[in-house]
Amino acid sequence: MGSVLSRLDNYTCLLHMSRYEQGRRDLVLRKADTVRLQVAALAGREYYALPGSTASVTNPRSLVRTGLIGTGIFQGYAHSIFVSRGIQKLEFLGADGDGERALLRYRFTLNLATEPLEIRLGQRSAQVSAKGEFWLG
Repeated sequence: MGSVLSRLDNYTCLLHMSRYEQGRRDLVLRKADTVRLQVAALAGREYYALPGSTASVTNPRSLVRTGLIGTGIFQGYAHSIFVSRGIQKLEFLGADGDGERALLRYRFTLNLATEPLEIRLGQRSAQVSAKGEFWLG
């Protein structure tokens, strides 16, 4: 997969992002929503669209109006997972699907020392470990 991605200029995938929140009085995180977007990587840029739509934008903020969302992360994760091998943990979660086309589901955690995710808010920034899930079909 790393070999293919390092030579692949353009591709489209469906992004499912679960977002969580924790209020001041909450003891644990609670699921706020799930964002589903088509993401196209074309000539090093990311383009976003609602699933099934042919109209795309370069900033997902016009599609997802509330909560935290960013750009460039999709290609960064693909590169970190498959090309630079910055995985700290990769776990196979099984196969999902309707029998016609099985999707293989994985959970990953990137190595904070080699593949940190930098979050910036105004003049402040922090590096955190990135984690998530992806499906291959």
